[in-house]
Amino acid sequence: MSFRGLVRGRIDWPRLEETVRAVAARYDESAARVDFLNADNWLSTPCVLNERWFVKPISPQNALVHALIT
Repeated sequence: MSFRGLVRGRIDWPRLEETVRAVAARYDESAARVDFLNADNWLSTPCVLNERWFVKPISPQNALVHALIT
């Protein structure tokens, strides 16, 4: 695994689904459509829920990188 792959982190699909469901429930959205943003971002996995809510799920690796650079 490359250094970039190690520090970038990866969020498993079940965890992303859980996060999207939680955000949708919080804002009383009955359906959830997610668009992942094509961003070169080491600190999160940015996405948009129902073309309305910006969501930034983070992995433990994302949190570590953030802690090291701030």
